[in-house]
Formats: sequence, C-alpha cells, structure tokens
Amino acid sequence: MVWLKKEILFILSLLFLGLLSCKNKVENSKNEEIEEVIEVTITDKITLFFENLKTWNEENTVQINQLGKEISTFDSTLQFYPNTNTYDDNSFIFSSLKEENLTIFKNHPFLEEDEPHQFSSYKVWRKKVNNRKILDLSIEPHPTLNWIFVIRKREQE
Repeated sequence: MVWLKKEILFILSLLFLGLLSCKNKVENSKNEEIEEVIEVTITDKITLFFENLKTWNEENTVQINQLGKEISTFDSTLQFYPNTNTYDDNSFIFSSLKEENLTIFKNHPFLEEDEPHQFSSYKVWRKKVNNRKILDLSIEPHPTLNWIFVIRKREQE
C-alpha cells in the first residue's frame, strides 16, 4: 500500500512537471511572436527623423543625429553627416553614389504632400518649422559626395 502511494505521487509529480514545462514553452512562443511583430523598418526611422525635424531646435539635435545614423545603418548605400559636418555646417546630410538611393526620402509622405521646386538637376522642398523657420530639404548633386539629401534651416523670408 505504501508503494502504491509513492508510485501515485511520483506519477503526479512527473505529470505536474510536464505540464509546467509546456506552459513555459507556450509563454516563450507568445513572447517570440510579440518580438516579431515589433520589427522596426527604415521607413519608421525616416518618419521619426522627419517628425523631429518639424520641431528642430537645440534640444532635439542630438536625437536627430542619432536617427540619421540609424537610417544609414539600415541602408548601406547611404552615408549620414550630422549637423556639425564640414560640408554644410548646421545641416543634416545623407549622401549616396546614385540619386536613386535617395528616393526613399523623396517618396516619403512628409515630402510627397508638397510639390518640390524643380531645378535643372535638383529638387527642393520647403517646410515651416516652429512657425518661424523654414526647412529646405533638397536632393542635389555634390562635387565630392556625388548625390546628397540635405536639410537646412533658413530664416523666415
């Protein structure tokens, strides 16, 4: 009789451990599904970049620089230069060997909502920032960087 009780307890213990491990596997698979859903794309980063540009000031310049670096790590055809660059001080620059590589910016809804000013070999979009300043966003050829997408802050005209 004692052996029967021990066997029943042993069997119940194994059953309990088996069910417990199944529960952990289900929870782990749910966590993996959640992690898969939260995948960030380059378009998400560009959207955040443009959102921060709308309120560009000294406080969020570091964040804009960080987002620019993250965008260039997503797309190896792009090179990012922060606002302290030597090419055009106080502007953000993305450069590429080919103009086509910059279409990810040109086709973004932030720029698509306005018609660009088209000149011979470049395009310029103008956006208001903080209702005082104007952003010039342009895709243009550059003598050493090949093609650039540059964001400059202008005074109100």
